[in-house]
Amino acid sequence: MPVVLLGESSPDLLIAFTIVFRRSGDTVHAAADGAGVLRLAGRVAPDVIVLNLPEDDGPATCRALRAAPATAGTPILLLSAALFPDADDARRSGADDYMTKPLRNADLVRHVHALTNTGEPV
Repeated sequence: MPVVLLGESSPDLLIAFTIVFRRSGDTVHAAADGAGVLRLAGRVAPDVIVLNLPEDDGPATCRALRAAPATAGTPILLLSAALFPDADDARRSGADDYMTKPLRNADLVRHVHALTNTGEPV
């Protein structure tokens, strides 16, 4: 199962998403902000990166991950309530895929596994 690097600014959601991924058999490394994601990214060799960060942190973190050799090719999934209203906006920031909230846990896991080729395509 994939190694997930999770960037989540809400403490409650950070715990909830970590539990969701671990229950599906994934290894999770989590950070509460973009700086923490960038610190972890080079150390944990993630298979996929999931970002749910504030408007001022999410796109910048995504661009920095794309610029770093260790994560340039790592799939990135952005979660957003409204920041990326369509796929083109998300991809311009460097994301491979995006999901809007609210979302179902099963759909989130399915998207992550599809991005890492460890599950069914979405």
